[in-house]
Amino acid sequence: MSRLWILPVLAFIAALGIACSDQGDDLSAAVTTASPTASASLSSTSPSDTVSSITTPTPGPSLTVATDWAEYADPDGRFKVNFPSNWFLEDGGLSKVRPPGELTTVFSSFLPGTVTEFPATALKVDLIVYSPTLDNDCRSSPDGATTNTLGGVSAWQLITPKLASGEGRSTLVAAYHDGFCYSLTGYFGSESRDDETFQEIVDSLKFSSQ
Repeated sequence: MSRLWILPVLAFIAALGIACSDQGDDLSAAVTTASPTASASLSSTSPSDTVSSITTPTPGPSLTVATDWAEYADPDGRFKVNFPSNWFLEDGGLSKVRPPGELTTVFSSFLPGTVTEFPATALKVDLIVYSPTLDNDCRSSPDGATTNTLGGVSAWQLITPKLASGEGRSTLVAAYHDGFCYSLTGYFGSESRDDETFQEIVDSLKFSSQ
């Protein structure tokens, strides 16, 4: 009689095992049913779909640099220089200064010869290439000159704060290279503050022999 209590216990354990087995089957079936759906959902989401949902920042306006400007190539193949594409170009004019008679190239923000007075906000750049002489030798810098570079070589710079011809001021950059003197002179109107453009023109000059 003392062992009869074992029978209810065994019956309870058996019933519990059956219940656990049924729950396991239900869980397995649920996983098996859900897996294809999850797999299909993942396979339908490609990397390109994910990337397209990200907003790409719109690039801002590009900065104007000398290499985007118009290019002037020396007819004799000695150099190239860039200038703003909306400027006017006069090629092959005769220089009236340093020294007279030499060919010069003029880059100007206005059309020379069409105005009676130098525009207040204008900038004009004269480029002169000449052989050095006793009276005109760029290899020695004048008093008051500072240093600069032209075409990657050492140059001197001279600023004249007030001109008698109507322009506000001028900046001259000159250098000697391969037997020639090269000078770029910027003539600024009385209200012009376009020094950066002038320096970009100076920086854009490249000698062909380098």
